[in-house]
Amino acid sequence: MIATLKKITDDATDLMRDVPFRRYTFILHFPRGTSGGGMEHRNGTVISIPGSSPRARMESLRVTAAHEFFSCHGT
Repeated sequence: MIATLKKITDDATDLMRDVPFRRYTFILHFPRGTSGGGMEHRNGTVISIPGSSPRARMESLRVTAAHEFFSCHGT
């Protein structure tokens, strides 16, 4: 997961050529059940991925993390 998040943040930062913060925090939750999603904040995001099979949900993590990190550039 760390390698995935690093690639996403490196690629987005290269694309945007700047970031509006010195540090960005990803908080990952793995709750029971099937629902998930994310909410970005100024310097971080909270992402929920169903805990039943986090490895099978890696694509969901990639998409959600990329969306949340990219969205922070507009704040």
